[in-house]
Amino acid sequence: MTPLKQQVPYKGAAPALQDLIAGQIHMTFDNIPAAISHIRSGRIRPIAVTSSRRDRQLPDVPTIAESGLPGYEIVAWFGVVAPAKLAPEITARLHAEIVRALKDPGVLERLEKIGFDPVGSTPAEYAAHVKSEVDKLRAVIRAAGIKPE
Repeated sequence: MTPLKQQVPYKGAAPALQDLIAGQIHMTFDNIPAAISHIRSGRIRPIAVTSSRRDRQLPDVPTIAESGLPGYEIVAWFGVVAPAKLAPEITARLHAEIVRALKDPGVLERLEKIGFDPVGSTPAEYAAHVKSEVDKLRAVIRAAGIKPE
């Protein structure tokens, strides 16, 4: 196999996974929910997870930190957002209903089966998480000297 020399941008997970399965590319980084069915079928093989801990869906797959790059952690996260000026009572109601849905055993089981790890944090906790992630990635971008194209 030739050494990796070039990053190939894709317009989403599906085309990248298709090319990986077809042998057109050597590897890709992807979210577990997008890749889990291909992993379970044996069409692709996970090498490492990018989180700081092993994923419960893939307990035998080491983290990148365990694999030799200490401190590495990049985790995809998803959240529900609304207009900034949404009435607080509507925000509270939406939050309560989302948390209620995430506690439903059927919903929770389905989300976990496809590779998600539901959290159900408060709006303030989610805002703090977003800020923390932006700050972390801003530091990485600055350290790497990355400029907008």
